[in-house]
Amino acid sequence: MDLLYRDEHPQQGLLTRMSTVLGRVHRAVFEKNQICDVRMALKLERQKVLEGVHLVFSRVIPLGQDPTTHELWKLAESFGARCSTNLVPGVTHLVAGDAATEKAEAARAAGISIVDPSWLRFCCAFWKRADESKFPVATSGRVVS
Repeated sequence: MDLLYRDEHPQQGLLTRMSTVLGRVHRAVFEKNQICDVRMALKLERQKVLEGVHLVFSRVIPLGQDPTTHELWKLAESFGARCSTNLVPGVTHLVAGDAATEKAEAARAAGISIVDPSWLRFCCAFWKRADESKFPVATSGRVVS
């Protein structure tokens, strides 16, 4: 079958990525005997994806909602990120629905990466940290880097 008609890329697709992840889990459980529980090995591998990432959300979580109950907050934490409600020292990323918010302006001034929520979803779907520059945030119909 021609590769043009496949929904999976042989070197960069999800199956290839998951094969790599599962290989590391397999080695941790069977070869290195570090972990006896596959569920724990998967959890530890998952948490490495966003290890060292400290997120703040802007115009992503509805006002009035407890941010810790939002699906993206929970997803980020399950993949190893730390989440906060405000830009505090140590924040590495602003996940923003709009690049023209006060938080976005402050993050830009502080040199913090500003990414669209799809960056977080991509990282978690592919179990790897994605290039932030490929996930710019739009402002009123235009993209701001």
